[in-house]
Amino acid sequence: MIKKLSRPFGLLVAAATAIALAGCAPQDTAAEQNEAEAKPTIVATTNVWASVLSQVAGDHFDVIALIDNPTIDPHSYEASARDQLAVTEASMFVMNGGGYDEFALSPGICCRHRGNERLRNS
Repeated sequence: MIKKLSRPFGLLVAAATAIALAGCAPQDTAAEQNEAEAKPTIVATTNVWASVLSQVAGDHFDVIALIDNPTIDPHSYEASARDQLAVTEASMFVMNGGGYDEFALSPGICCRHRGNERLRNS
């Protein structure tokens, strides 16, 4: 009788061990996969520059426009906290200059970009 029980018990122990060891195997987490697939980001002050940058950058960069609505006047635009975060995390920040998008020169925007690197067309 003991021999009859020992075989199923041994199989049960072997299966439990295999399952436990499979759980210890290293696996890529979703965050690691997303980080590996993440593209550098370019933030532009207006949708016009974002459109130009999208054409130039192609699929190699993600391009974001702070002002994405053509009815918003860049002369009177005030950057939001979300805009400031986007600039802070961007790989590149592009503005028009020449007084067109003065909000981008505010300390909340231009000084937040890593290294304070800016491309200006003025």
